[in-house]
Amino acid sequence: PDSRRIALSSFLGFIMLDLKSNEVLWVTKNMPTGAIEFSPDGQSLLTTDLFGGIVRLWDVQSGVRRMIFSWDGSANEPLHLSLAQMADVIDTQGLNDIHATFNPDGSQILLWGSNGVRFWDIESEKLTVITEVRQNLGSGFNPESDQLITSQANGVQAWDPRTGELLENY
Repeated sequence: PDSRRIALSSFLGFIMLDLKSNEVLWVTKNMPTGAIEFSPDGQSLLTTDLFGGIVRLWDVQSGVRRMIFSWDGSANEPLHLSLAQMADVIDTQGLNDIHATFNPDGSQILLWGSNGVRFWDIESEKLTVITEVRQNLGSGFNPESDQLITSQANGVQAWDPRTGELLENY
């Protein structure tokens, strides 16, 4: 958000760089990383791994992990896999299709994939709502954070992110 830092993901982990000083601020290893997103205030970094639906929330300044959670509600750190083990997982299971983003005010994390949508409250560190939306193609919050929009092959839905209630089916 301040255009000073950049995070880059890879099959082996991710790296946080300071663009002004060209310094490597911190690095993770043996943690295949998919999506990366900075929080709206720039203080946290959200990452998803390529296997198992694990999502981590990191402190941008220190590189310390603040939270870990998964699609199924558990908070277990996955085992580190060798490159050969990663290749086996990709061959047998494919890559993870879970995406993650912050709501506009940064208070919730939205997880979405082909199996539905999950909401995580950052302050309480708990799953607050589970909305099952099968064959979800995309999701996002409106600017006020009071509606979640999901897209499926058969239409678009608007949901209340506090309750999981379907508000409108377009």
